[in-house]
Amino acid sequence: MSPPSAAIHRLLSFLSPPPSHEAPTEQIPDTPPPDSLTAEADDCDYGGKLEALRHREYPQLYNASSVLATAFLDHAGSTLYAASYVRAQAEEMLTTIPANPHSNHPGSQWTRDKIEQVRDRLLGFFGTTSRDYALVFTANATAAIRLAGELTPMSKGGTFCYTSSAHTSVVGLRGIAAELGAA
Repeated sequence: MSPPSAAIHRLLSFLSPPPSHEAPTEQIPDTPPPDSLTAEADDCDYGGKLEALRHREYPQLYNASSVLATAFLDHAGSTLYAASYVRAQAEEMLTTIPANPHSNHPGSQWTRDKIEQVRDRLLGFFGTTSRDYALVFTANATAAIRLAGELTPMSKGGTFCYTSSAHTSVVGLRGIAAELGAA
């Protein structure tokens, strides 16, 4: 298996919902894959696994009159929600009381444990642990970029460079760089 194939298979297994959160198949519309898939296209689809994932996790893209009703390409602000995620979140919302992880009561402990589980799972996905790297959760890309910019050593006379296609928040770091004397 070539490295890209291995990475795709690893990502697919990472994205697969835990068995307890999988919905019965009758809850998701059973839309057949398009007839236009050729053997060559099927090879690119990892034997139908990507198409099956699309049908199982993103039923909002399909409807009865068209096999593929929508191609969603606007992932700038957020991405589409997966069906397993919605089910898992609904189940958690109905059975738990999450709370501020910095407080000291059962809901807070549950939240702290959940944060640590997610942190460990993400670090594990990248083949590392919290002994080697700190994983920091931020509200969004802008907050992450600002945090990285504030923590990056810049000095008077330094140069702040960015690409012309950089995220607008990267361009916004010019102010921080200027305050620290970088050009």
